[in-house]
Amino acid sequence: MRPAAPIRSLEELREWKPDPETQSAVVPLQTCCYLLSDDGRFCERSPHGSQVLYCHDMAGNYLESDRFHAHTSIFPAFRFTRWHLIDIFVYFSHHTITLPPISWINLAHRQAVRVYGTLIFESVEDEIYKSVFWKPDPNSFDHIEFANRLDLLRRTVCFEGWLLNFEVCFPEVSGFVANCFSILSITQLRPRVDFIVIFVVTKCTYCRGTSESLRQTCLIDAIPSGRTIVYRISYD
Repeated sequence: MRPAAPIRSLEELREWKPDPETQSAVVPLQTCCYLLSDDGRFCERSPHGSQVLYCHDMAGNYLESDRFHAHTSIFPAFRFTRWHLIDIFVYFSHHTITLPPISWINLAHRQAVRVYGTLIFESVEDEIYKSVFWKPDPNSFDHIEFANRLDLLRRTVCFEGWLLNFEVCFPEVSGFVANCFSILSITQLRPRVDFIVIFVVTKCTYCRGTSESLRQTCLIDAIPSGRTIVYRISYD
């Protein structure tokens, strides 16, 4: 079985192929209708209540202890045992496209916890970022093809959503945001239950000098209907 690995470049994204052995070993997402309260009573789980997202960022991830589908003899290895307290498990790394290892997918699915991969852009020099958003290359992916490829990755690896983390300035606010949310719209067209995209928007995401009213207009007008959660974060 092939060890888990991120996607770091356009070539890796273009050449990526699923591992049939890994696919056949994925545990389906279980369902949980009841929770155990602090006083020992069972209570019905509401789909409309608050949810807890746990973002796993450990020493860059893809460690020897978790990128293989097997029990590990490495000690100490990171362990998480509070699955009943969370709803979403995000496997995070600082590589452009983070695909969760099957070891974490299966652990979470057995506990009825959804698993998300990560798409992160930390530099305008990122090869994928430049090709999709900044300087489109006719011989590479445009934002539509990129969205379809992201959705194919998610469905093939068998996890439930994406955390999109943009830590770069928008090159042209209106066009960039429109393309970005086109990606969200396309990924939501797939018939997948409970598929959610989480888009993290930081203050530094926008071009310097852009008015707040324009920022608000571009963001609000571009948000598609469907299950997209937008978090607005300021580091000031």
